[in-house]
Formats: sequence, structure tokens, C-alpha cells
Amino acid sequence: MMESMTDTTRPHPSQRRYPPELRESTVRLVHERIAETGGRQGVVTRVARQLGVTIDSVRQTVTQCPGRTATLPLTETSRDLA
Repeated sequence: MMESMTDTTRPHPSQRRYPPELRESTVRLVHERIAETGGRQGVVTRVARQLGVTIDSVRQTVTQCPGRTATLPLTETSRDLA
């Protein structure tokens, strides 16, 4: 019998780019930096540069983390990106 061509158990290709360990440490670092600095401004940018990934990757990873969406830095000013 032939198996289905689509496998719905595999993660989306963009989810396979970074290993789960990197995604977990990304979320942890963002939340640690927020706790250390007492603010959200520039945190995503600093963590992205530290890990060598894009700002959008960090933002998406943290946003997709269940249970922590209330404390996420979702936007940053153009000054933070300079």
C-alpha cells in the first residue's frame, strides 16, 4: 500500500532550520534580558546579534513559545535596529 505524499507530522520547513535547543535558549535569553534590564526595548535585537540569527527569527521564536506571550518584546524602535 502506498503512503500519503504529505506527512502532517513533520514540522514546517522554517521550524526545522534551527534546532529545538537553540529555540529554547533564545526564549530563555530574551526573558532573562527583560528581567535583568527591567525593560523590553532592544532585547530582541541584542539577543539576535548575540546568537547570530535574524531579529525576525528571534521575535517569531519567542512569540510562538506557549505560555509566555504576555511578556514578549514584539516591537522595537528604529533606534534599536541601528
